[in-house]
Amino acid sequence: MNFQLYFCADGILRAKFSDDKPMIPVKFIYDNSDFAENDFKFWTRWWKYNVYFEEGLTVGKFLSCLEPWAEFWGDITGKDVREYIKEACHPVIIKKSTSDKLSLDWVGLFYYNKIEAEIEYFDEDDNFFEKDINEWINKPQNARLTGKWNIYSGYNLSGFINGKKEEYCIDHTPMNKLYNIPFILSDKQILYFNNLQFVNDNFNIKTDHVLDKNAFGVCEINNIRFVVGKKYHTMRNVIEGFFFGMHQTPSHRQDFLRQLKNINDEIKQTEKDLNKNDRNTEITNNKKSIKINITPNAFNPIITKIERDAEYWEHMLKLARYDNVVLRIGKINLAKEPENRFLNYIIDHNDKLANPQPSDYKLI
Repeated sequence: MNFQLYFCADGILRAKFSDDKPMIPVKFIYDNSDFAENDFKFWTRWWKYNVYFEEGLTVGKFLSCLEPWAEFWGDITGKDVREYIKEACHPVIIKKSTSDKLSLDWVGLFYYNKIEAEIEYFDEDDNFFEKDINEWINKPQNARLTGKWNIYSGYNLSGFINGKKEEYCIDHTPMNKLYNIPFILSDKQILYFNNLQFVNDNFNIKTDHVLDKNAFGVCEINNIRFVVGKKYHTMRNVIEGFFFGMHQTPSHRQDFLRQLKNINDEIKQTEKDLNKNDRNTEITNNKKSIKINITPNAFNPIITKIERDAEYWEHMLKLARYDNVVLRIGKINLAKEPENRFLNYIIDHNDKLANPQPSDYKLI
């Protein structure tokens, strides 16, 4: 059978079989199934079906649709979905000042495919952690095109204001401030090539032919060319796409924002203390040299996370050794293709794609 799942505007997730049949709440189907006590077995049979958003659905009602299985979706996404649902129900404190007012007209979930030329940087002595950051940033780097592409795909969750081109990140916004904002699932997917202008300017390679702007179906905005196609979304992809950029819990988000505010305040204070003659940009040999003033403790959140991950891994190793688990030690060699093949074409070992020469590097 081929069902469809609908996030309805009243906060109930419903299933549909055909246009001439009534929709049934998924919770009712769950309660009357053989897997009523096993969310995993139930959803692995349902999350492959296409998902649609009803007109009038808001972010808050979207979260309400997930509530019966909040723990399960939390396990799938690695985020505390139940806490986000609770946060959505908290009353919003309205301040007299309008500076903190969120004036988004709607929130959209989009699927994209991004392709960009792979650039390889090469410096035998390059070590970020052993150099002054200003020296590392301003040093010319050997770089070349590898002849391959980096291909990324995923979901983008953004807020919008009607009539404005800008998109707004909502990953750090409390759910109760988004509760009544309309939520739209785009039925389009975008394929675009990124960074082609950078390749043109630095490597003198014409990339206009990659996506000819005069070709059928090709669009161009701000020197970025793209094509648009139809996208069908599954339940699992929608949930993972929504929570992908979120913090693990609302509390983690608030801690992050507090740290960010403290760092921002320190930077502002540092800028006030700088002498007017001490500019952030110095001009040397007709080239711009960027000077960066590092705020004390600016990297503390990153260092803390690295240390926390290291402690967690050491803890897991101790447990494994305690249980006499056989651990694999040493380098793992990855399997390689016996031929350097692209579809039905085998690239010759003399081909520049397969065997780039050092002379291909260029300072940029």
